[in-house]
Amino acid sequence: YDPTATIDDGSCVYDDIEGCTDPTACNYDQFATIDDGSCEYESCAGCTDDDACNYDDDATLDDGSCDYSCYGCTDPDATNYDSTATIDDGSCVYGEIFGCTDPTACNYDQFATIDNGTCEYETCAGCTDSTALNYDSEATLDDGSCIFDCVFPMIEYTTFCEDGDESGFYVEMDINDLGNGAPYLVAKNENDDEIQLTFNGIIELGPFTNESQVLITVSSIPLEGCVITSPLLQDNCVGDGIVENAFAPAVIYPNPNSGTFFFETGDHIGRLTFDVYDLTGKLVYAEEMNVTAGERRQIVLQGDVAFGTYLVRVNSDGKSEQFRLIIR
Repeated sequence: YDPTATIDDGSCVYDDIEGCTDPTACNYDQFATIDDGSCEYESCAGCTDDDACNYDDDATLDDGSCDYSCYGCTDPDATNYDSTATIDDGSCVYGEIFGCTDPTACNYDQFATIDNGTCEYETCAGCTDSTALNYDSEATLDDGSCIFDCVFPMIEYTTFCEDGDESGFYVEMDINDLGNGAPYLVAKNENDDEIQLTFNGIIELGPFTNESQVLITVSSIPLEGCVITSPLLQDNCVGDGIVENAFAPAVIYPNPNSGTFFFETGDHIGRLTFDVYDLTGKLVYAEEMNVTAGERRQIVLQGDVAFGTYLVRVNSDGKSEQFRLIIR
């Protein structure tokens, strides 16, 4: 049915029509009632900005490829003449130009003819190696700060009860060594509160619901993928009810890695499941194994596992842990 039509052309259809139902797709079918998975987004993609150097008159879906590098000064007599420019942008200058003339500086001016002492080397400095944990995509000047391995903080966890307070238990984090990933973000699974960890010392968290299982995640803010979790922490401050702290946590290293890494079981024992999920929730690897405490296993992810971030879930005898795994 076409609400804009005033004369029937005999094209009415009363059955389900299969086709592409996404209006943003190149082959969108306005009459389709059932999506058949045929939508495609490439044949009509291109630069749709008619001011761009590579404007595509046939493109209906902008793919972010618009390029404006053809703009510049096209007058050969100008001081800042740009031989590669095909469209004049009104920027031509016909005298001496003061600015930073050092090509290695953050504020280098390719058209400057006289250096005015303004060169600076800080605003664009950072780690320029894309394989580093602290890679800065905006940095153009490498400052030697690249880090390739996580050195995790040394943290001891203890649960305790406040005198006269039976409403819940508390967790003490004793940080002895910050490692190389500070500052860290500390998050708890029982609520959405987050705090930053920037120093060695003691942090108290809580209260937490009696007998609940608390998992604390410590994530490096500058180093992608440097994440550790506490053991499952549990206590009961009502009367004499005490629940012992949970087992020593498992460890995955190195992380990031290429798809081959080691898994240390911590205090997991017996039958254990080791599952890896992508960020859509799809299971990409699963293994069952019988383990002993402190055992080390090598894990090799099978097949073509794309670079990216994955979630690892480890379960044994009611004990659960999860880790973020980065493949690169």
